[in-house]
Amino acid sequence: MKKTERSGYLYILIGATLWGVSSVVAKSLFIIGLPPAELVQIRLTLATLTLLLVLLIFDKKRMIISLKDVPYFFVLGFVGVAGVQFTYYYTISKIHVGPAVLIQYLSPVWVALYAFVFQKEPSQREKSQPCFWLSWDATSL
Repeated sequence: MKKTERSGYLYILIGATLWGVSSVVAKSLFIIGLPPAELVQIRLTLATLTLLLVLLIFDKKRMIISLKDVPYFFVLGFVGVAGVQFTYYYTISKIHVGPAVLIQYLSPVWVALYAFVFQKEPSQREKSQPCFWLSWDATSL
């Protein structure tokens, strides 16, 4: 096994472990009174600062974005990332961790069913184009 493969497996193991531990730690914080919105704010602020520091040290060029891409990143950050984090942690604050994780992983199925039933969108097999979120990029704004 190559060094890069070992590193990849190690990163996957670390990421999965931290993700699993984070929901249990979050539930403990909710029990002692920390609101989900504050946890999301703390978590995303620390993640942003960490990413900023890593990029400053290792790859400053990746920090530069085009002005036309700012709306995309704004929506992605505030609606996408913060929204998903908040709804996930809010759910954990109200129910047990296991069902919250199940709901999170079933969300693509519910979105597809909604699109099929209410939006009359054809199923993926009937489409000639891939899903819009797989082919869409920031340059299309």
